[in-house]
Amino acid sequence: MKALLPVLLLSLFLSLEAQNLLSNPGFEEGLTSWGDLQGNVATDPQAWEGVASLRLENGDSQGRASLSQTLTLPPGRYLLSGHVRGEEIEEQEGRGARIILEGNQKWERITSAEGPETGTFPWRPFQGILDTQALNSTTIRLLPTLHGKGRVWYDALTLHPLPPLPQNHTFREALGEGVTHALFLPGGIMGLYTPGEEISPLLRLQGEGTVSLSVEVRDETGRTVTTREASGLPLPLQQTLSLGHDYPPGYYIAEATLKKEDTPCYRIQTAFIVNVPPPKNDPFYQLGYGVYGQFLEGFRRVGVGTISHKFFFADGYHIRTPQQLADYNLKVLKPFLDSGAFQMDIHVHTAPRKELRYDDQALADGKSVVTDEFQDKLKETVTLVAQATKGRIHTWSSGQEIPSTATIKFKYCGTWVEAMAQHLILSRIVRRAVRAVDPAIPFWTGGCNVQKNLEPYERLVLEDMREEFDGYLLDGYTGNWDLRMPDKVLLPEEQVKSFLTQASEMARKLGKPSVVRNNETGYAIAYGDAFDSPRALLQAQLTLRNIILNRFCRVLSFELFKPIELIWEAQEPAPQDRYMTTIWKPVKAGPKGEQTEGIPLPGGAMYATVARELAYVEPAGELLCGNQCAYLFQRQDGFTVATLWVLQGETTLAPALQESGRLVTMLGREAPYVPGDSLTLSPSPLYLVTSEPPHKVEEALREAFQQNIPSLRAAIQRHSQDQLALFLATFTQTPQYLTWETPGQPSKNLILPPGEPQRFLLPYATEGTLRTSEQTLTLRDQAPAPLFLPKLPAPPTLDGTGTWRQGLPSRLLQYPQDIFPKEALQPERAYFKTDYNPDGHNISALCTLAYDAQCLYLAAEVDDPTHVQEGTGSQLWRGDSLQFAFSTQTLPPADFLPRSLTAFPSRSPEKNYGVALTSQGTEVVDYLAPTRGNLPFAAHASRRNGKTYYEVAIPWTELGTTPEGPLPLHMSLVIFDQNKTGDQDPPYWLALSPGLAGSEDASLFPLLLFP
Repeated sequence: MKALLPVLLLSLFLSLEAQNLLSNPGFEEGLTSWGDLQGNVATDPQAWEGVASLRLENGDSQGRASLSQTLTLPPGRYLLSGHVRGEEIEEQEGRGARIILEGNQKWERITSAEGPETGTFPWRPFQGILDTQALNSTTIRLLPTLHGKGRVWYDALTLHPLPPLPQNHTFREALGEGVTHALFLPGGIMGLYTPGEEISPLLRLQGEGTVSLSVEVRDETGRTVTTREASGLPLPLQQTLSLGHDYPPGYYIAEATLKKEDTPCYRIQTAFIVNVPPPKNDPFYQLGYGVYGQFLEGFRRVGVGTISHKFFFADGYHIRTPQQLADYNLKVLKPFLDSGAFQMDIHVHTAPRKELRYDDQALADGKSVVTDEFQDKLKETVTLVAQATKGRIHTWSSGQEIPSTATIKFKYCGTWVEAMAQHLILSRIVRRAVRAVDPAIPFWTGGCNVQKNLEPYERLVLEDMREEFDGYLLDGYTGNWDLRMPDKVLLPEEQVKSFLTQASEMARKLGKPSVVRNNETGYAIAYGDAFDSPRALLQAQLTLRNIILNRFCRVLSFELFKPIELIWEAQEPAPQDRYMTTIWKPVKAGPKGEQTEGIPLPGGAMYATVARELAYVEPAGELLCGNQCAYLFQRQDGFTVATLWVLQGETTLAPALQESGRLVTMLGREAPYVPGDSLTLSPSPLYLVTSEPPHKVEEALREAFQQNIPSLRAAIQRHSQDQLALFLATFTQTPQYLTWETPGQPSKNLILPPGEPQRFLLPYATEGTLRTSEQTLTLRDQAPAPLFLPKLPAPPTLDGTGTWRQGLPSRLLQYPQDIFPKEALQPERAYFKTDYNPDGHNISALCTLAYDAQCLYLAAEVDDPTHVQEGTGSQLWRGDSLQFAFSTQTLPPADFLPRSLTAFPSRSPEKNYGVALTSQGTEVVDYLAPTRGNLPFAAHASRRNGKTYYEVAIPWTELGTTPEGPLPLHMSLVIFDQNKTGDQDPPYWLALSPGLAGSEDASLFPLLLFP
């Protein structure tokens, strides 16, 4: 364990030799280098590693134990990691254990899961980011801390520098003295102008003396469009600037640089959009959270068609009467109702905060999940609002993220039963109150935000409400919504589609329309990000691709979370603060900064463009070819719209279309399309609008995509101890003549015939050069590192003791680096908290491989305190089990050929087995055998001290090869972890390599070598 370092998600690996920046991080030298001791602080011989650990202990709820180490660090980001153990740590708001990072009036908290460490749990790893910029200082205090009753141990702390992130410059910056504050407002309708309209932003400056001003207007490509200059401007200043009117549609950034005595003293940006609004706004484009009446014209201007009013109730019910609560809701609704510009929905959240439920004793006495007063006032308030808005509201809805309500203990109820009960009871109250006023009003409900929990939790509640709702809505969670944290996992687009499709199918099975609503999706960036920063552009790009996928999956409405947010605080957020607004960046304005104004982000230009180009469309086709994506839509005006992008990099294609049309970029810049023109695709979707029918566009794009495939594809993989496999495929009609060169070996001439891909076995080298008459390719072995197996002197005894493994090399699979699928690591899923792993335990497995002349031997020591195995036969994998598979084929990488072209034969392993400890003892299964029964090899599974031990001996005769050959042997294994009885599938697994569970691909299996 000691030799393994944590890794960040997305393979951000650290060097094993990197210096630990903490002093005495394992407390082997007592409390040396640690100070500011408070409360019961001591070292303890109970250690994760070495001979000592840190112990903090409190005997009452008001107690605090802590100590600190002060660090002076170069500016940058650092990974803090270690191990923690707890006993009887009090679980109340504000209580628990955490490591606090303190900078200049800024704090961060690091724990092993969301929220503080609580309860009793064995040693488990934790990790988090120390960012000197976010902490506003390079002098940092690190404080292991325990608030409230309990005991906590910390050990093996490490602090390592991380590679710097790409710089995101800010939208304003003080460069010197003179200007104390600057505000640059875009004008127009919240920064939107029609073509030909005069661009007239407002510049406000605070300070003393005089300054000179230069303004540069750039488009989103960075090209300078307009400049303005002025000098001798007295401060304070409020001035409207005239930037001209000759701007084609697109997104523009205006940057003002202020100088005092020829020295730059301030830089500030604003942004504006020039576009033609849609003739009629599509109800698909919905806003809810972050919607305010003063921005109504801006919402209408960017193409919003539906407003979902978030019903105000829980925060004020105990101090206001139902009439007062109803009046407040009607006041917020009034401007939108009066405008007549939107389809209106009223949405009631059904997850009140934890303090609004009855206490545990009242629940034990038979009370409901929320107080009687809460339920009575909710019913009366809903009734009053429904009466006042009858005939003016299109739908009512209710919802909550049941997985979040069930797993966030400090905020909501924290249990699955209560979360589901709250949704059921409160939704019924709302629906019945509304229907008593308007029997025909449609009522929608739902809100699950984690795909795995659609079955069984969301389905279970909806089954009980089958007769009480008309349509299903969900919160289409996409993984990492905080783009400041690039190390967190983002759901791939195919999984977003899968989530939407599964929700649609569930609604259909419940007898409801298969068209669902997506009620909350968005991405957060840092407040200070410039309008042309990579992160702001990425936010727009990801949101647009999400919108396109929702349109393609026939989702009825897509709600973007927080288009803008009011700034309630006296000061604006700090530059690095997380801010989840997409269409406008909010800034404080007004004479005293008492009001919020909005400046369009790239996401605003993206939204205004997609709301026009994809208004009232029907899906008409999908093309996925390698890195290239196309989704086709049919518009009501008869035009076809193809949305095109690549997953990474750039590519160029020339589809053979017959009709001219328009090209529109993600941010709204337009150009004519002439048949034969080349298109450059990037990860930012491009619109191709043409009068040609969808099937003709699809044919042309398919041909262009395939022509975009290189005429020669090549890859190498290790085949044996001294051989590599060179894979080649050509898409020409004539043979290709090639030369293969590796250092220190004679060159090899090869002939590649057209047609099927070919494999050549050559002397092994980690890389080589492939030459043709037209190109030179450098190829590197991308296969997983091979596993070298030791030979045993005698056959081992498989009795669960594991004595035969002593002294043999082993591989530790552990959280987080060996967990799959990677989406399981998203904290919102809460798979590594007490709800899924008792005592917050994170699973690990110590795996050993060896061989002799008769068998290959496999052992796994799995640290897993809860054993759940309810299956048998082919269902063993659904519970705690070991699965292992073998392939005697050396396959090329999965991306060797595009998905649209013929690839090599099956990528699945030829041998696939499982072993588990069931209620009947050890059971072994051949997952590929037509009939399953006793297999011709020995296996043993046992449990003791919270661990499961697996031992298996697989005869070489079963595998069809031997250590001497003639065939190579590739292998992988997974440890499934199931912690909930009755669950259909394990939520995650440990894996020696990808390619076995989740999606089979034996090219990802390590090669076994027998020195």
